[in-house]
Amino acid sequence: FGMRAYSVVEAFAEDLKRENYTFADNMSVLLTHLSEVIRNNLPQLLSYKDMKALLERQDQEYRKLADEICTTHISYPGLQAVLKLLLAERVSIRNLHLIIEAIAEIAPHVRRTEQIVEHVRIRMAQQ
Repeated sequence: FGMRAYSVVEAFAEDLKRENYTFADNMSVLLTHLSEVIRNNLPQLLSYKDMKALLERQDQEYRKLADEICTTHISYPGLQAVLKLLLAERVSIRNLHLIIEAIAEIAPHVRRTEQIVEHVRIRMAQQ
């Protein structure tokens, strides 16, 4: 978080709290840092296999829609590129069915991944 941190003996923790210092145990600091590293690198961590697994978890109708758009308008690697760009912008891909719908709306009309991502972002903001 861009703050200076010092490691102190646990016995001083209560004294620091009384003096209104922000205090976190070492494990919390480590987990926060690790979470931030993962968040910053999510686009590189989303493999093709992971993307396919995410699609498999969708309801049947959304799997069919993804298959349709990936065979007629955008490839599976293209879909992966869209998801990676969203992650790079720190946009959650948890609502994957909405992302698939948004891609289905725009993919017949545009080819550039950035334009598809722009449309997806707008649609997600409307929810």
